Amino acid sequence: MGGLQGDKMFHIRNFKKLSEVLGDRMIKYIKKITILILGLFLTLIIRVLKIFNIFFIEYPNAFGHQALNLEYYGRKIQSSGIKKPRIIVFKDKKTLFANYALYLHHKHSGIRFVQNSLIVKLLVIGMTFQKEMRKKGYMVDAFMQTDMASLQTDKQVHTKSNIFLPFNSHLLSRFGQVLDSMSLNRFEYFLFQDRNLGYHSNRNTANNFYHMGRVEDAKDFSLASIQMDKVGVKTVRFGSESPPILFDSCIIDYPNIYRDRYGDVADIALMHGCKFFAGPNSGLMFFAHSLNKPVLFCNAYPWPWMHIPMRKNSVSMPKKLWLIDEKRMMTISEMIQMESAFYYKKLLYEESFFDSLRIEVVNNTAEEINASVLEINQRIDGEWSGHDYLLSDLLSGHIGHDSCSVLSTAFAEMNPDILGKYYIG
Repeated sequence: MGGLQGDKMFHIRNFKKLSEVLGDRMIKYIKKITILILGLFLTLIIRVLKIFNIFFIEYPNAFGHQALNLEYYGRKIQSSGIKKPRIIVFKDKKTLFANYALYLHHKHSGIRFVQNSLIVKLLVIGMTFQKEMRKKGYMVDAFMQTDMASLQTDKQVHTKSNIFLPFNSHLLSRFGQVLDSMSLNRFEYFLFQDRNLGYHSNRNTANNFYHMGRVEDAKDFSLASIQMDKVGVKTVRFGSESPPILFDSCIIDYPNIYRDRYGDVADIALMHGCKFFAGPNSGLMFFAHSLNKPVLFCNAYPWPWMHIPMRKNSVSMPKKLWLIDEKRMMTISEMIQMESAFYYKKLLYEESFFDSLRIEVVNNTAEEINASVLEINQRIDGEWSGHDYLLSDLLSGHIGHDSCSVLSTAFAEMNPDILGKYYIG
C-alpha cells in the first residue's frame, strides 16, 4: 500500500509541475498574442491618423538625436508636399531632456508632447510591432521611423532642405547675448569636440573598444587654433565633462568656463553661430547636421559606418587602421569594404572584435587636423584651390554615396599609400 500511495503522490507532484509549466507557457502565449493584436490595432490607428497629416515620433534622450530626429522627420514630411504637419512626440518620463532649451524650442515650434505613462507604453507597443514587421520584410510606415544609417545619409533632407524648426526672434536675441558675453561674433569662430576618455565617464569608456576608438585629444587642435587665430577665426571647445585646457590660450574652453554660467541655451547659441563644427562621431555632430552646419568629421571611426557629412563644404578624415600582422595601414578601399563585411553596429561594442582582426586604431595627427581645419575654412570662404577628393567617388555603391562632401585633401596627400588608386599626386 505504501508503494502505491508513494506512486500516487509522485504522479500528483509531476502533474502539478506539468500544470505549472503549461500554465506559464499559456500565460506567455496569451501575453504574446495580446501584444501582437494590440500592436496591430495601434499601428492601424496611427496609420489612419497619418492620412490626416498627424505624425507620431519617439523622442530620444540624447542631445544630438533629439535635434536631428525631429529635423529629419519634419523635412521628410515637408518634402512630400505637406506644409503644416501636426507632429506628436511621445516621451517616457524617465527619458531625460538632454537640453531643456532645445525641448522648449521644439515645444514653442508647435510640436505636441505626450508624456502620459499609459499612452506612451501603448505607443511603444505599436512602434515595436512596426519594427518587428519591418524585420520580416513588411513595409509598415505608421510611425516615423528609420535606421540610423538612413537618418544620416538621406540626400533629400540633408542637402536640399531648409531648417524645419527655425529659431524664433526671442531665442535669436538670447543667442546674441550669449555670444556677446563670450566676446564672439557669429561665423567668426569654429567649434570642436575632443571627446576624451572623461566624456560620459559613466559609460566606462576605458573598457569599451568602440568608445575608445572615438577618442581624440584637445591638444591636437592646438596648432589649428593658432593658425585660425591668424585669419581671424576663434577656436571654441564644445561639449561637456572635459578636463580643463591648460596648454593653449587660443582655445576658448567653453565647457569649463561658460557652460554652467549660461545654461543649456548656450549650447544652442554656439552651434547656431559657429562657422563650422569639427569632431568625431557624437551626438553633437548630429546637432551640427540638424542646423545644416559644415562639418569637419575628423578622427572618423568607424568609417564609413555612418555619420557621413552630406552637405557641400564639409570634409571627412577617418582614423587610420594599422594591420598588425601585415605591418601596414589599411587602404581607404579596405575601410569601405569593412562596412559591408561586418555587422559594425553590434560587433564594435565587443572589445574582442578588432583584437580578433589584428587591427589597431590610429588617431589623426595634429598636422592633419590643422591642415584640414584650414581647408574647410577656405572652402567655406570660397578660397580653396586644392584638389577635391569627392566622397561620392570613393563611396560609389556604399553608404553615403550621395554625399556632396569631400575627403580631407591633407589626409590624402599625407597618406598616399592609404588612398591608393584614388590618390592624384
